[in-house]
Amino acid sequence: MSLDIVAVLSGTAEVLPASAPPLGYCAGEDRNTPKRTSGSRYSATLSADAAAAQHCHLCEALHDMASAYGARGGIYVHFGHAIHTPETEEIVPARFVASSATDRRFFFQEGSLSLDQVARRAMRAHTPFTWSSSCDTGTSPAELSLGGRLRARAIQGGIAIPVQDYAAGPAFINLYYNAFVSAAEAQEIVTSRAPELSYAAAYFHQRAKDEIVSDIGDGTLPALTLREVESLRLAALGKTVNEIAEFLEVKPRTIEFHLKNAAEKLGAPNKLRAVVVAMRCGLIEA
Repeated sequence: MSLDIVAVLSGTAEVLPASAPPLGYCAGEDRNTPKRTSGSRYSATLSADAAAAQHCHLCEALHDMASAYGARGGIYVHFGHAIHTPETEEIVPARFVASSATDRRFFFQEGSLSLDQVARRAMRAHTPFTWSSSCDTGTSPAELSLGGRLRARAIQGGIAIPVQDYAAGPAFINLYYNAFVSAAEAQEIVTSRAPELSYAAAYFHQRAKDEIVSDIGDGTLPALTLREVESLRLAALGKTVNEIAEFLEVKPRTIEFHLKNAAEKLGAPNKLRAVVVAMRCGLIEA
C-alpha cells in the first residue's frame, strides 16, 4: 500500500485549518453540533465556516485519496437503506462528501447524482469497477445527458468503489479522471489494487459514519424505548425473535411485543420494514 494511502487511512494527512474555505460539503450534521431547527433534508443552514471547521478534514482526506490514485477528485455517497428502484427516482444520500466545492454543486445541489447510473450500479456491486463518460450505444437519455455534462467538465471516466454495509446500507466512493488518464490505465489500477481500493473506501465510510449524523428524514424521530431499539438493532443483525429473547434474557413474546410497538411507532407494516425505517432515520446503526 502506498504511503499516501496509509496517511489518508490513518488520519495523518494534512488537515485544513478551521479558517480555510471548505474544499467540499458533507450532507448531515456533526455529532457535536446542536440539533438543527429546521426540517430541511440537507444541512443547508450550516455556514461555510462551520462546514469547514467540522468536516474539512474529510474533504481533504477524500482529495488526498483521489490524488494517491492519480484521480482529479472524488465524491463519497452513503445511500443508507433508502430504496431506489426506478432509474429516474431521486437519490437522497444519508451522507455526502465531495473533494471540492464545484463537485459538491455538480453532484449534490444540481441533481446530477440522481441521474448517475454509476451510483445505481454501485448500490448493488461488491468490487471496484471503471466507468466512462463517453456515449455508448444503448445508454438512457438521462445517462447521455449526464455524460455530456461530465465531458464538459473534462471528466472522461473514473473508478467506482462500492462499500456494502449490511447494517447501515451501501455506500461508494467515485474517483474521476481527466483526459490524461486513459481507460486502460484506470482499469489497470482496479485490476492490480482492488483490495487496497476496497479497504480505503471502507475505512473512509467508517470515518464518515462516525463523524456525520445521517440527515435523512424531516427531523422528527419517533420516541422508541430502549428495549424497542435493542430489539430492532438485533433484528437488523439477522437475529430471530427467539435469539433476541435469549440474548436479552426475556421471553420471545416480550420481544414480539417490542417489535410490534416499534413498527407501529415507525408506521411500518412489519418487523422487516420497521428495521429499514429505523436505519433510515438513524435510530439504529452498526
